[in-house]
Amino acid sequence: MSMIQRVAQILGWIFVAIALWGFFVSGGSMEADPAMAPKVMGLFAVNVLHNLVHLAFGVWGIVAARSIAGARGYALWAGAIYLFLAVLGFVTPTTFGLIPIGGNDIWLHALIALVLLGAWAASRSATAAPAAPVTTTTTSTPPPSGTGRPTTTPPSGTDRPSTPPPSGTGRPTTPPPGGSDRPPAPPPTGGPDRPATPPPSSPDRPATPPPSGPDRPATPPPPPSGGPDRGV
Repeated sequence: MSMIQRVAQILGWIFVAIALWGFFVSGGSMEADPAMAPKVMGLFAVNVLHNLVHLAFGVWGIVAARSIAGARGYALWAGAIYLFLAVLGFVTPTTFGLIPIGGNDIWLHALIALVLLGAWAASRSATAAPAAPVTTTTTSTPPPSGTGRPTTTPPSGTDRPSTPPPSGTGRPTTPPPGGSDRPPAPPPTGGPDRPATPPPSSPDRPATPPPSGPDRPATPPPPPSGGPDRGV
């Protein structure tokens, strides 16, 4: 409950208590002269109408205290009415022959008006003042994914060494059977980088003499079956 509500509630119950006390003191008196009317505590003149006014202001304050807006309205209007009654007490102490409001009631009404209007003004200033921003230092749990927390490196990416693919430039690959990174196997036949096997016949090496020729004695042919060197 706010301060303005508490003021309305307290004053409401005070007014109810004074009204009940006034009924007990005054009975059914309708005397409006402050000097002749019954007095509460021997100071404040009351009559039946005066007690009813106190009771009405008490019930109004209790009901208005249920909300801030109602309590503000009660403080403003009840304060203004009691301020008017304090001034009116100097002009007509009998309220035109109806209610005794002169004598000690003048300063009591002025005091009630001051309390109610002061509470209303304080509630207005409290509402108009901007609320100071509240700074919280709580550490919130980072979301599962986002820029505010390091995320788990995906299986493949630039931030962690990835497993080299089966083939690529990032890892040495097994040289193919033939390529520029390994010396090729010598060809089966001669080439410019290796001496070739000499052909069967060449002017640089003596060739095998033919089976017959002038430089090699020929093997005598076998004698005929019926020749002179074989017995008959």
